[in-house]
Parts: sequence; C-alpha cells; structure tokens
Amino acid sequence: MSSLKHYSKFFIGILIGCLILLSGCASRIPTGKYELLKTSSESLYLKILDTYSRIEELQRRFAITTAPDSKITRNTFKPQIDGESYDLTPELRFREAALQVLVDYAAVLQAFSSKDYMTEVDKATQRLAGSLNNLSNTSNLLEAADGSKISGILATLVNKIAKQLIKQKKEKALKQVMDMAQSDIEQLSQLIAESNIKIKIAVGIMLNRIIAHANTARPEFGTAERYEFDEQIANIITDVEEIESSLQRMNVAISKFPQAHKEIRNELDKKQTTFKSLQILIQEAKQAKKFYKHLNN
Repeated sequence: MSSLKHYSKFFIGILIGCLILLSGCASRIPTGKYELLKTSSESLYLKILDTYSRIEELQRRFAITTAPDSKITRNTFKPQIDGESYDLTPELRFREAALQVLVDYAAVLQAFSSKDYMTEVDKATQRLAGSLNNLSNTSNLLEAADGSKISGILATLVNKIAKQLIKQKKEKALKQVMDMAQSDIEQLSQLIAESNIKIKIAVGIMLNRIIAHANTARPEFGTAERYEFDEQIANIITDVEEIESSLQRMNVAISKFPQAHKEIRNELDKKQTTFKSLQILIQEAKQAKKFYKHLNN
C-alpha cells in the first residue's frame, strides 16, 4: 500500500501542473450539470454516513444481545463470536472513504467548469488528494482482496491523469480527464455497490439473531414489561428495515454515477442523450435531502 500513499502525495502536483499548462476558453461547458453531479453526490454521501452510523448502533445492540453468560470484561461487548471478530466498522469507514473520493472527483469537474476555474480546481484537487490519502489508509484495515482492488483503481487513475501534462484548452482538458477517469469511476462505484450488498446481508443476520434472543427473553403477556420490551424490538426491526431500504436506494444511485458521468461527457461532444441516469441520481439526492430535513425538525 506504500505505492498508494506515494501516488496520493503527487496527485495534487499532477493536477495543478495541468492548471498551469492549460489555457481557458469561453466554451459551452454544461456548468449546471456538473453542479448537480456534485451536489447530488454530496447528499448521497450524507445519507450513507447516517445509514452506516445506524448499522454500527445495530452492531452494538447485537453484541450486547449475544454476549456470553459470564462475568463482564472489557471484551464482553466487543463484536465477536467464538473469539472471531465480525466488526463491520473498518468496512464502513472504507466505503465512506470510497464515496468521498467520488464526491471530491465530482467537485473537481465542477471546478473545471467554473468561471474562475484555475483557483477552484486548485482547491478541489487539494480536497481530492486528501480523500485519496484517507482511502489508502482505510484500505490498509481491510482484507487483501479489497485492498488490491482499490490499489489498482487509484494507481490507474493517477497514471492516466499524469498524461494530462500537455497544453490545451479547458474544454479539451475536461474531456480527456473524464475519458481517462471513466473506467476507474465505474470500478469504484461497483466496489461500493457490491460491498453494500454484503453489508445488507450482515445486517439481516444480526436482526434475525436479535429476534431469536428476544423470543426467549420476552416477558409475560399482559405485563407492562412486555409492552416496553416489544416496543424496543419493534423499533429495532423498523430501524433495520430502513437501513436495508437505504442501502438498496444508495446502490441504485451509486450505480448510476458512472453513466451520469458519461452522459455529461457526451454533451461536451454535442451527442444526444436523455440524461436518464443523471435524473435518477438527482432524484435519490432529493430523497436524501428530505430525510435530513425530517431529522432536523
């Protein structure tokens, strides 16, 4: 993983080098669509942060419910079964970091499309470099398969971007950046979506175990204790169903990111497109915003 850190360190220099060598022009760049891609990605990121936080709460509840019948120690309520850890936290942090890379990449594109793009892209690439470093660090905590996947994605992305060090107009540079990043964006989006499927399965298993334990410890019918106990379990079931629904919707949205990226890229060549994937991405982002307004009220 040392190569990842090396790539991340000079990623800023590569893109800033592009800025110095590129000359801007008053071209027809779809600024509004780049802004929508950026803001939609940010809304989805906030929603996934909340969903993953709720998964960690469920994991804590599961650890308490399945704790062994023995004296309490510091390790009693850690997420493990028969001494083996099932802690999802490293996986969740990695997925958050991967999605942050997509968000910051969208911000770089939006900065390229802005009027004062030299300054804005400089700031955006600084943030992207930071998210790449974070992704590198979180991938160190995962299984080798996940680590090697992300290593290949980042190495390919950085190597491709390095080839941008040529003089050209802003629109042409934007086209080449998007063309070179398309494959990496597809791989990164697929990795996040596939991981969410695995996490959803783990969530379902935890809920089933919690329900099984609840049925053995349920107070007598007609008692106040029964009402309070059932209310707690009902809330857990509702929360898990919301988590599962959120993971499913996030997968739909994230899987549309690469195609939405391609749709916007095609518009630079004045190719006809329905922008269907971008519209779905925006729709999911709006739902995420409604969710947060509900939480804040």
